[in-house]
Amino acid sequence: MIKLDHLDSQSLFLTDIPGLIKYLIRDGDTIGAIQNNKLAILLCFADNPNSIARRIENKIQYEIPRIKIKVGEVCFPVNATTAEDLFRESLNRVF
Repeated sequence: MIKLDHLDSQSLFLTDIPGLIKYLIRDGDTIGAIQNNKLAILLCFADNPNSIARRIENKIQYEIPRIKIKVGEVCFPVNATTAEDLFRESLNRVF
């Protein structure tokens, strides 16, 4: 999960930021808006999700430096075994 603070428009959240991220993930991966300022990215069978998370974080900070970003990375089944628990754990990591 990605938490974004200091967004000055909904356009950044809904189009610009997902547009930046889509070039850093694979075609089969999914980006979705969760709450007001949070995005979830589902990386299926990722070999190195930590590396992908850092690339996403660095890209957003470079392109839109006024945004504060925090990534809460969780992995199935290491951190949780249900969708609800994965979501809850990722929320805990972004706060």
